[in-house]
Amino acid sequence: MATAADLNMATDSVGCEGRISHLKREFGARRSRLKGATGAHTWASWVVLTYDLHTLASPPMRR
Repeated sequence: MATAADLNMATDSVGCEGRISHLKREFGARRSRLKGATGAHTWASWVVLTYDLHTLASPPMRR
């Protein structure tokens, strides 16, 4: 039987995978075109910065 902690961890995992998929589809976060670990870090940082700027520029959603 799954505990509350197990369910919470599974929910977090699904949320993280969804965010990663969104970054890949919408912001081109596929393979890094830069070499090495430093290049991959730089590539990921630019993708996250692009996502953050896009989020800040978007009008707030009404509920």
